[in-house]
Amino acid sequence: MTNDPPSLSDHLYIRFNCNNIKYDCRKTNWNVFSNIILNEIDSLYSLPTTDAEEIDKAVDALTALIQKATNESTPVSRGSPKKYSRWWTSELSELRKGYRRLLRIFKSCNSLENEVNLRNAKKNYKLGILNAKKSDWNKFCADKPNLDPWNTIHKICKNSNAIVQPLHVTKDDGSKTNSVTEAGEVLLNKWFLKDDHSTDSNYHGEVRAELRDF
Repeated sequence: MTNDPPSLSDHLYIRFNCNNIKYDCRKTNWNVFSNIILNEIDSLYSLPTTDAEEIDKAVDALTALIQKATNESTPVSRGSPKKYSRWWTSELSELRKGYRRLLRIFKSCNSLENEVNLRNAKKNYKLGILNAKKSDWNKFCADKPNLDPWNTIHKICKNSNAIVQPLHVTKDDGSKTNSVTEAGEVLLNKWFLKDDHSTDSNYHGEVRAELRDF
């Protein structure tokens, strides 16, 4: 315990272990959970005790009962697949770990030395991320010199299985467009008029003449 940062508390550190199981508590059957607890909790211990060994046994038994009730009443969460960052490196993992460690130390003891160490670690972590992204982008461009890079970028940024919804734009007759191509044509005709000489006013004719002379 001598190497741990000061806890600023009146008791020693409380350490515990966590498993990697994630439960979907939104689908918990609370009737099943409550029945298991109520039916078995009385058999754990009868009277309070001050003996340390007996207290530890009671805590372990209660923890096991809660775990049993949870396993039988709550489904395990499938979770969502983690997104992989191709630019992430093991060096960045170490920088992040060091930054988080210094952050915990600073929160427990906000001395000037700890603050300086935390700022330097944060700076190095951000700089490492920037350099890793830049290096990966340069490698990405170098690997595909003769190919269309936008095709790959489009696949990375957009789900290839997604269905492109048609863009509905109201036409002059009040109807709606049914495709992206049709919507594009309507918008182009609306905001970028065709250069039709037959619709020119006198002013337009004068402007054309000045441009020809220019």
